[in-house]
Parts: sequence; structure tokens; C-alpha cells
Amino acid sequence: IQVLNDPSDPNHVVVRYGIATQGYLFSRDGGRTFKAMCSQAIAPMAEDKILRLSGQRVPGAAATLLDAQGKLLVSQIGGLWTDDGTGCSWGKQPALEGMWPFSVRRDPKNANELIAVVNASMGEGDAITSRSTLMRRDATGAWSSLGLLKKDQPNQRVYGNELVATTTATGTRLYAGATISVGALTAPQKTQILF
Repeated sequence: IQVLNDPSDPNHVVVRYGIATQGYLFSRDGGRTFKAMCSQAIAPMAEDKILRLSGQRVPGAAATLLDAQGKLLVSQIGGLWTDDGTGCSWGKQPALEGMWPFSVRRDPKNANELIAVVNASMGEGDAITSRSTLMRRDATGAWSSLGLLKKDQPNQRVYGNELVATTTATGTRLYAGATISVGALTAPQKTQILF
């Protein structure tokens, strides 16, 4: 599915595979040899069941990324998980608890910083509201909000998806896709590109 490179170590390569199952293969010698990730659980599930990466159903677009420290980030509905650099031990990013970081990118001007589109929902039935927030993780690992992709209004559902970050002469420009509907759950959806 993906080949991920470590911006700080060209010998560190991670390959994400999957159709019926998913997982990661880790290389520390530039891709000459690979080792499967540990079978440790990433996320505990209800009733003490364990969701293992090799058996989860994550959409193909779910975010995975190697950050500037060589740690693998894996997005799931409910949060963003970070490995210990080996794929054997995982911790959740507390600032994104209960959210879905759908698209995560390194800042093109500073590889030590990350930019993400984070989705969160509340309410039930036709009263459900969903919003997408643009978030930044600074070089210290602290997350902060850069603002909503689209201004809030009642019964609006905004699901941000793919994020593209490019450099310009004056800074960084961000493009994000968003699927938007307003009103009842059966209200028509439209897709926009926001920048």
C-alpha cells in the first residue's frame, strides 16, 4: 500500500502492506532486508479484546507516516498511535484522543513539524455534527489547532480527507478535500477543495 521513508535516516524504510490483512515491514539497511513488525497490539478494544494491526479494517486512505524522529504514526478512528521506532510498542497521542486524524503530512518547510486534518463528530441521528480541524504538531511534539476547515453551522457535517502541503515563495500552502452536508443525515453531500 505504501513505502515510507525516514527523513532522518535513508536506511530506515517501512513498507505498509494489506488487502485482507494489514501490517508493516521494517528495514534498517535501505530496503535490502525487511522484518515484520512485532505482533504487539496497537489499540485495546472493548471487553478486553485486542485490535491487532494485521487484522484491523482501516480504509486504504488512513494516515500512516514516519516522522522526523523515525517513529511510525498510524491513524485509527479515535486517535493517532506512535511506535517506539521498532513497531513493537505503541502509545496514543493524547491531544488527539477521540478524533480521527485522517491525513497527516510533514510540513514541507520543517520536517520536524506535522500538519493534519483531524475529524471529530458529536450528537446522534439528524442532530449529528461533524467538523474537520487543521492541526499542527510542533518540533516538541505539542499539537495545536490552526482552525476549522469550514465555519461551523447547525447540523453541518464536514469530513476532511486528503491534505496536500506545498511550499510557495511566501510560505506553505495547504489544500484539503472536504465532504460537506447540512441538515438531515439524508441531505445531499458535496465535495470541495479548500485552501
